[in-house]
Amino acid sequence: MKKHFLIFFVLLLPCLGFCSDSSKLNGFWGVKWQLSKGQVINAFSTKPVHFIKAQNDILYYTGTFAQKNADIRLKFDQNRFYSAGVIFENQSDVAVTKLYKGLLEDLTQKYGEPAENIALYLTDDIITFDACDKALIENKGELYSVWQFEDGNFIKLAVLKDQTGGKTGDLRCCLVYHYAPIEKEIRRRKIRTYLDDL
Repeated sequence: MKKHFLIFFVLLLPCLGFCSDSSKLNGFWGVKWQLSKGQVINAFSTKPVHFIKAQNDILYYTGTFAQKNADIRLKFDQNRFYSAGVIFENQSDVAVTKLYKGLLEDLTQKYGEPAENIALYLTDDIITFDACDKALIENKGELYSVWQFEDGNFIKLAVLKDQTGGKTGDLRCCLVYHYAPIEKEIRRRKIRTYLDDL
């Protein structure tokens, strides 16, 4: 009996390792969470991107991500990397939807199906994503998919109406990676500051 259990366990080990890899989000594009700005700048020097500027706690890059032109924003709190946003270049609505579907397929292959019911607590507001066809929600031409990991980190893939450049209302595809522990710290600090000011 012990022998059969041992053989079963040894055969199961590779599967356990595979499952644990997809159940956590350890960073963005091979760059681990909580690194300093200097370490992240160094790590990004090997990526197909160009550094634009550092402003406040954000590093701005432009270049290629997932074989598409994109702007990348890396956020820091107390010199610790905790969030990355990728905003893909303006394209036709058809091209944006095609890009979204391609990224959805790639992320689903890597991390499994997106969450069906999820509430994301961001620093400034609360956004709730309800289940609808595997977490795809069509709302005014906008699409969302969210992957939540065991460690609380998440990835959000979305098509949003552009509010920053080009014609307002143009659709943009974006991808956001978040490290939950620092996100929670930021939220707690904001609440403490608010309560102290009462």
